[in-house]
Amino acid sequence: MPETLVIRADGDSQIGTGHVMRCLSLAAGWQSAGGDVVLAIARSSAALLARIAVADVPIVHLDVVPGSLADARQLLDLANSSAAAWIVADGYQFDAAYQRTIMSSGRRLLLIDDYGHADHYCADFVLNQNLSAREELYENRAAHTRLLLGTRYVLLRRQFLEFGNRQRDCPQSSRDARRSRSRQRHRQGHQSS
Repeated sequence: MPETLVIRADGDSQIGTGHVMRCLSLAAGWQSAGGDVVLAIARSSAALLARIAVADVPIVHLDVVPGSLADARQLLDLANSSAAAWIVADGYQFDAAYQRTIMSSGRRLLLIDDYGHADHYCADFVLNQNLSAREELYENRAAHTRLLLGTRYVLLRRQFLEFGNRQRDCPQSSRDARRSRSRQRHRQGHQSS
């Protein structure tokens, strides 16, 4: 049975909600496997907190500057009180010093990243799920750091996963309309030649 997973992410109108939303996808998967999740947040909005409540993920509010040493220490206190072996951090504020602080505690760390923002990576795993993800973004990393790069590692909410194997029905009238437009464009291209 999976242990407790502590997730650290922020979201509000200034920084957006994408970090938290993809972490909610990870939380849902962890919960489906029988584990517990706690989400630690320092910045949020009322709408985002309502969305998290719907996902049934407990929230712990941190009164810290995001990405600071105090942030890392409070997160480790939460991990200790939750008996969590793993921490997930998602956000541009989690630099090399933050990662080192988490790693020095003996906790395992998954860092979710979008573009290689840190000057050094020492997390156990770095996940970049974007099409543009490439190893060169993470050349300055610890020898033990494993990279999870590309869309095969994308964190999708359940409602989007349901569409993965679904066949789309395209009514005959829609197919006919597309063919007609295509023929019309083709004719126009020959007339202008």
